Amino acid sequence: IIGNAIKFTDRGSVTMTIRYDEPTLVFDVTDTGPGMSEDQSVGLFMPFVQADSSTTRKFGGTGLGLSIAKQLADVLGGDVILARSELDKGSTFRVTILNHPVAGAQLVDKEALTIRTTSAVTQTPADRLRGLSILLVEDSPDNQMLITRYLVKAGCTVTTANDGLEGVRMALSANFDIVLMDIQMPKLDGHGATKNLRAKGYQKPIVALTAHAMPEERIRGLKSGFTDFLTKPIQPTVLIEVLAAHAGRAAKP
Repeated sequence: IIGNAIKFTDRGSVTMTIRYDEPTLVFDVTDTGPGMSEDQSVGLFMPFVQADSSTTRKFGGTGLGLSIAKQLADVLGGDVILARSELDKGSTFRVTILNHPVAGAQLVDKEALTIRTTSAVTQTPADRLRGLSILLVEDSPDNQMLITRYLVKAGCTVTTANDGLEGVRMALSANFDIVLMDIQMPKLDGHGATKNLRAKGYQKPIVALTAHAMPEERIRGLKSGFTDFLTKPIQPTVLIEVLAAHAGRAAKP
């Protein structure tokens, strides 16, 4: 949120105020940037939405930043809202985070506290991921944090790489069960990294993380050697289901 405010503010200031409104921490980020009209603010937190179509040309970006920020806040038991915005005067975004353990967060090993029974239960997709070692190759710190939280909650161990070159090196040097590979990265993109791994005989599943859901992107990905695809912004249930579908193959040598 602060990064967005700085990016869109050509002159003036960006200010953050923090207060504690029990049990919630409240962060207000106020800028003197271009601001938005009421019409422009509609759907602002939806994926790939930007207030002005000229924004992409001037500032770049995919329109995923606010959507990801809102998901991160939700994971922490809070929210992100547009508190105020005036055209040509600036905006205030409000981030809230609960100041106590979030329901479902595991601070100790759940297995150590679980009383086992002999009754049969139906295995869920998340159950199939428990104990898997995942390599996440992703250059965005926000995406790294969000996806890692989802996977750790499902019982996975997650290691991160920041670009394609680092991802190739790490995938070949350790025994990961599944690789999650972003498409657009510096130094070496996801297509190049996956081709490199397959050329070296790497057989484990490699799942693409892409902001582009077009059929031609999937065809190109299959030619590069990807096993499957996940479209950003990543939805936790879809992430778990896709990885669970490849968990059996991941377990094979």
